Order: sequence, then structure tokens, then C-alpha cells
Amino acid sequence: YLQQLNPQLWDRATHQRNHVRVDAATGSKLVSQPRLPPPDEAAFPAGYLDAVRQPHAVVATPPPSQGVFRPPPLALWTGDSFSPPTIRFEELMCEKGGGEAAEWLLSQLYSAGLCLVTQTPPTEKGMRDLSRTVTGGYPTPPAEAVRHGHPTQSNGSDSGPYRTLYGAVWSTSVGGQPSGTSTADSAYSSVSLPLHTDMTYHATPPGLQLFNMASPAPDGSGASTYLDGFAAAHRLRDADPAAFATLRRVVFGYRSVDTATGWHLEAAGPVLSVDPFDEKTLTGIRHNDLDRLPPRPPASVRDVDGWYAEVERALAAWDAVLEEPGRRLTLSLREGDCTVVHNHRVMHGRESFSLQGEGEARSIIGCYTGVDELRSRWRVCFTKRSRGGGG
Repeated sequence: YLQQLNPQLWDRATHQRNHVRVDAATGSKLVSQPRLPPPDEAAFPAGYLDAVRQPHAVVATPPPSQGVFRPPPLALWTGDSFSPPTIRFEELMCEKGGGEAAEWLLSQLYSAGLCLVTQTPPTEKGMRDLSRTVTGGYPTPPAEAVRHGHPTQSNGSDSGPYRTLYGAVWSTSVGGQPSGTSTADSAYSSVSLPLHTDMTYHATPPGLQLFNMASPAPDGSGASTYLDGFAAAHRLRDADPAAFATLRRVVFGYRSVDTATGWHLEAAGPVLSVDPFDEKTLTGIRHNDLDRLPPRPPASVRDVDGWYAEVERALAAWDAVLEEPGRRLTLSLREGDCTVVHNHRVMHGRESFSLQGEGEARSIIGCYTGVDELRSRWRVCFTKRSRGGGG
């Protein structure tokens, strides 16, 4: 591993391997490959090798010339002792997507998984501007990209939001949804919603959710709820290691169907994901009781009844942790309060709200951002050059 990380073996401009021999005409990889030089620890910045061996919630192997990945420590929390880090919308906008305020927001999202942005305009432009601050997207496509027809963001967006069946920027008010987008979700009701992560039926669920309170319920009902999934998973692993192992191993299916707009989304994954190189390090939560399909045992399972008993016991243990007193955070959001939620870590829900009384019904305007964009920003933000180091 150390030998092949040697900076001499990587192109300094593209950061791709520069020693792979291929046929000049066909591109076929040649059988004969060059002998690699011996490992040289002096070629790496101070602390680099320890950093790449250290597991993190985000896998990061920066080129040695870029520096050392040093993310902030994770801050696991319970609702009875946590207050979300808070910043005003205009503080983020005055720096146009960069600078100390944006880095502060990214750092808090890595550490706690939940932030509050106050005085956020309840408009599509407000949501696009805020999402660009997190993803680093362009306010408008660069001229070069337009000339060559290249999209500047994934999912057809050039301004931050991640496109879904609900649109790029959506509203939980049916009347506020763009024409042709889906409303086939319990969010478009007034009932309470259990704690969950979103888009579990995507192969790769979005990285962040931005929930901006456009119109609180007139009577104050409909409080928002949040829970640190990483803290809950650590608690489960300590209290019931067998249940933790089951939810890390068993793959569950998730589905979303809207016949009116022609969507059928389906994906699968474990409830708990861990670092591929270190099983003790959590990297993600995928949990939604409403969208989860019945568990299906692999073909290799002989004792099917025993397998179902194990899965049901693990899910019951997980539910018991989620319902522990003091674990969930309850917030009564005011107009312009926008929670920014790490969707691979923090669950969210909602208390029921009343449709009676004067004024508009409770509604949220929001959007998602991609997890790859988020993790890329984290890697860039937390990779620092070491003073006096090599590379």
C-alpha cells in the first residue's frame, strides 16, 4: 500500500497512475508492467501515512501534494443535550459560496450532522443559493460548459439541488409543487411521520436535506423531530452487538411508486453501513419503516424461520434504541428556519399538525444535494498542507 501510494507513481496534474503500461494503439493493458520503486516515507507530508490509515466517516485519500486529511471529530448527541449549530442565511451568502462561513457550516455538518440556517428566504432562489453554498455548484453554467453541452452538476442541475421525483426544489404544499412532479408521499399530509432517512429507494440516497419552514402551522403544531443515527447505532452496538451485526449485514429493499407521474424507484442496502476497511467506523444509516419492503433471505439461507427471527429481533432492538427517552430532538421551526440535515446520519420526522384555524397550512420548501458532492467538499475543506512536510 505504501509502495503504491508513492507520489512518483501518480501524475501531478491528473492525480492518476502514471506507470500503467498499455498498448499505444489499442489501449490494452500490457502483461509486462514496470517494477515499482521501494517505499519512501520521506516522500509524504508529515502525518500523512497515519491519516490515511485512520478510519473516518468519509473515506479520504488525498494526493500527498495536497496535504493531510484532518476532519473535525464526530460529536454524537442526544436531543436532551443538543442545540443545533446556527448561522444566519446572509452570513453564508455574503461570501458567495466560499470563505470561513461556508467552511464553518461544512465542519458543523461533518461533526454533528445537523445545522440551522435562520432568516432563509422561503423561495426557490433562496434554496438554490443555500444548496450552492454547500455543494459548490455554479450560479449559472460557465460559458465553456454551455458551448460544449456539458452539464455542470449531476442530475441535470447547474445550481446545487439534486433532482428527484419531487423536482429539484420542492414544497410540501401540494399547490406549491411544480407541474408534473410527484406528491405520492406521506409528507403531503398532516399526519405525524416516524423518524427516517430520505430517499432510501435511491441506489445512493442524497447527502443533505434542506428543510426551510415556509409557513408554520397557525396553532404551533407540527414540530419537527430529529435523531442522531450514529449515536443510536453506537448505543445499539454496545447494548446488543448481535443486533448491530445483523443490521449491518442484512440487505433490505425500499420502494417508491407514483403511477400518476410514472415513477417506480427501488433500491436496497443495509440499515447500518460501515467503513469498508474498518467495521468499527460508521459511514451511513438507511432507515425508513414506511418505504421498506419485507426482508427477503438470501438463497443460501437454510433455516429461513431462524433468519426471519434474527432479523425481527434486530429491528425490534433498533426501534427500542430509537424510542429511548431523551434521544430525539424536537424543534418548533419559525418561518425562515432551515434545517440542513446529513441524510446518511441524522433521521428526521414530524409531529401531526392541525389544518384548522386562520392562515396557511404548515408547509416546507426544500431540496436535496448529492452525497458525492458533499463528501468532495468535506475532503477539500479538511485537507490541509502540513508545515514543513514533504509533497
